[in-house]
Amino acid sequence: MKKKITDLIIDSLIFSGLPLVRAANLESTKTYFGNDIPNFVTKHEIIFIIAIVSIFIIRQTFSLIEFPEKNDKVDEFTNIIGAIFTDIVKEYSTKVAEISNGASPTFRVNIMLKKRKYFFFTGMKIYYFGSSIEKIHYSEDELDYLWSKSEGTCGSAWDNSRICIYDKKDNTFRRPVKSLKSRVRPFVSKIGSVISIPIWSKTDNKCVFGILSLDSSFTIDRTLFDRDDIVDILAKHVVRLSLILEKFRNGVW
Repeated sequence: MKKKITDLIIDSLIFSGLPLVRAANLESTKTYFGNDIPNFVTKHEIIFIIAIVSIFIIRQTFSLIEFPEKNDKVDEFTNIIGAIFTDIVKEYSTKVAEISNGASPTFRVNIMLKKRKYFFFTGMKIYYFGSSIEKIHYSEDELDYLWSKSEGTCGSAWDNSRICIYDKKDNTFRRPVKSLKSRVRPFVSKIGSVISIPIWSKTDNKCVFGILSLDSSFTIDRTLFDRDDIVDILAKHVVRLSLILEKFRNGVW
């Protein structure tokens, strides 16, 4: 409501200001308002014109800036993201069990979005999370941590705009662990494998504004994160997420 009132006042100044300044020279203005006010406006006419034009330019400039969403907007999507997590758990677990002829490994799933402070990005942060069973969860340290570009699998996926996989035992996928900062090592030490997939904006030149990640204490020989059919399942949901979460393409305050 306050924003609407402010916009109304600014619009009134912009669209009525110049005509009112010019009207100060009319005889009818002096008839109804006397000479003091019209004379003051006429004497300082250039100042009033500069002020009105400046307000117009500032208003137009701010209209071109796309601001990040407030943190409380994240909660509006909790239910629909929860439903997508349920689909991911079901489809992934079914596929892994079908391939391996055994039970699917337990795993966690999260979505990170870009966190902004003032007009600068400070990193990726977990905003939505879930798991295949209730016993496994994220610690407070994990939920509060801001991941920088190129750090871990999520940072690498963000930086390179492509899928990044980590495995604790397979040297082919061990590279992401080398980029980890000392602060995160305690809460990632028990992770056996991870897959992180960028969430692209459909309208903003395909910029990466989020990351979908699955991680497990089991290694890739059980999670099968490197298989194309597993990636296809997750990529399908990333397409959905890119549409649902598009409003966060400029980050979250």
